[in-house]
Amino acid sequence: MTPEEKAAMQRRANGGGLFDFATGAGNVAKDAWDSMNTLQKVGVAPIPVVSDIAGLFGDVQMMYEQPEERTLANAGFAALGALPFVPAGIGATAIKSVDDLVTNGLADVTKKGKFKHYTLKDNNTLKELDLEPEPEASGLTQITTTAGSYEKAIKQLDKDVGEGGRWLDYGAGKGYSGSRGAVTLEPYPDENFIPDFKNPDDIPDDSFDKITSLNVLNAVSPSIRKDIVTNIGKKLAPNGQAIITTRGSDVLDANGILAAEPMSIITTRGTYQKGFKPDELKDYVEGLLGDNFEVIKMKSSGKDAIGKAGVKVRKRGQPIKEEFVDLNITGFESTVK
Repeated sequence: MTPEEKAAMQRRANGGGLFDFATGAGNVAKDAWDSMNTLQKVGVAPIPVVSDIAGLFGDVQMMYEQPEERTLANAGFAALGALPFVPAGIGATAIKSVDDLVTNGLADVTKKGKFKHYTLKDNNTLKELDLEPEPEASGLTQITTTAGSYEKAIKQLDKDVGEGGRWLDYGAGKGYSGSRGAVTLEPYPDENFIPDFKNPDDIPDDSFDKITSLNVLNAVSPSIRKDIVTNIGKKLAPNGQAIITTRGSDVLDANGILAAEPMSIITTRGTYQKGFKPDELKDYVEGLLGDNFEVIKMKSSGKDAIGKAGVKVRKRGQPIKEEFVDLNITGFESTVK
């Protein structure tokens, strides 16, 4: 395939170009209809007020259950749909078509319920097709509805380690943990959040009694994921504890290209998602951190569960020496060896 053909295919995959819009409109409309839940489909009906209310609740349901498939524009359309005589169905998921992968013989498509999955053929790779997500794409997975998960993690850490102490949130997303007293690390913050750190190399080793990393590992590529786990081990103080959680098979509840790892997908938004089973996450973290860490599997269901898969990580060792290091954070000091 020539560079020009690759560029044209990528442009079509991203839904760009007047010609592509015209020729792909039917597929996009069909995908949008297939992706809508029952309430959203009722919302398309030309019944003032009734359809508006049904469509709005359908949009809210999808925002809650499938945040990966919602964009800011979708939220705006959903709000518009609340107005009388404006079809709420306009807030349906906007699907970026990648059907050209199939048209060009580069992928097979299968259906999982209302979701489309594309599997690459003939040893094609995402990198060769210019479809491999950039690291900063993980920022698109950040959501604001994380308070409940953090409160559960705080409660668990306070119970296991004790109240107080130094707490690092590794992959702080929108920054909720900062309002609860955490030192925040976020490599790809949005414009409304200024984390304490963007680079883990700027944080001294052995400096935090508690670390959280909630649904971060599932949103990054394998190489970055490995660095995150090893850095958590380095930054955790001896006798300190970390909580690491991920999403599970629900990551496949999105349209996209199936990636090489088991239970992984490149979504049509260009984000990477890798679901973990509870035992898989435990084995993965244990394998990277080694014998100096105790890794305990957490509940993956029920009211106390924090994620579809989760582990508690305790760093073995004696209490660290009292040597204060300035981390340039007001009111924060760290003890290291």
